[in-house]
Amino acid sequence: MSDEVVEVTVVEKAAEAVGGKSARRRVQRKDAAEGGDGKTQQSLRVAALNKFRMKRKDKCFDKKVRYESRKKLAEQRPRIKGQFVRQVQSTETSTQAAPQ
Repeated sequence: MSDEVVEVTVVEKAAEAVGGKSARRRVQRKDAAEGGDGKTQQSLRVAALNKFRMKRKDKCFDKKVRYESRKKLAEQRPRIKGQFVRQVQSTETSTQAAPQ
């Protein structure tokens, strides 16, 4: 019984080191095929959730400007309610607005 537990932990460590999901899937399939109680699957799920939470905690959600030139251009463009609109030439607006 203890040999099986050692085998699973070695495979889990190998899967973590490589970063591959296929090794974890093989462990899960093997456990399900042998009629395991699901503790292996549950421990893998807990480990995966902990890994996800740690990565999410470290992730930076701040806004990042990648190209300063694009930002400057976007700031200069006219907007209506936050959306870009086409520029209307001033000569056309003055001739249309003035009644004759």
